[in-house]
Amino acid sequence: MAYSTASTIITRVLDSLSRSATATTRSGVTMSTLAIAWMNRVLTRISRRHDFKELQKTYSASTIASQKTYGFPSNYKIIVDLKVIDGYESTKLILVLPPNFDKVIPYPEDDTEDKPVWYVPFGLNFELYPIPDTAYTLNTRAVIKPTTITATTDTLDYTDDKDDIIFAGMMTEGFYHLQMYEDALFWEKEFLTRLAEAISVEEHIPDYVPIGKGYSSKIEGGIYIGEYWNQTDVFSNP
Repeated sequence: MAYSTASTIITRVLDSLSRSATATTRSGVTMSTLAIAWMNRVLTRISRRHDFKELQKTYSASTIASQKTYGFPSNYKIIVDLKVIDGYESTKLILVLPPNFDKVIPYPEDDTEDKPVWYVPFGLNFELYPIPDTAYTLNTRAVIKPTTITATTDTLDYTDDKDDIIFAGMMTEGFYHLQMYEDALFWEKEFLTRLAEAISVEEHIPDYVPIGKGYSSKIEGGIYIGEYWNQTDVFSNP
């Protein structure tokens, strides 16, 4: 699959709307600039509907001894998982929500530093527990947001098999701008239909067979290990 430049789709959209790229609105904005804004709105709408593979990324970083807080990848939308790499003892970190973590571990600095087993997301950052005792490789799987298009020469994040979806969405935006609402509704339906078709293709995973498994947790050396929700002091009847 190839990646189209913004101008490829913008030219098609403006031609279909019978508008010149250099024509201006009453405020002096060129149609080409306006079309870039339409494109960014459509890219955001697509991202909200589905996490297409083009925006599924992996990152690698390192922990720092005695440092508790770290930042998520820039422009991230969803964190899929985090793994601490330590040879045969590598492990997938378990997500613990802040209220549950604070109830069980109100002051993590008081516990022994060790290899992290939990991560606690808050805002654009996350905390590791236990606080790392040395440098570990930290691998992250994440879904990012589409890159904002700022010029017609920019390359899209989505492969060209989704150009028809972006085109339909931009036609919707264009006709709404022109206050041609019947045409806008037609293209909105086209946009949603084409998007649903693309999503159905990615959701078809013949080789995936879900397998159920039990949960477990324990305390080793005063440190919680495993699924935090199985600890008796996490959930209790007040």
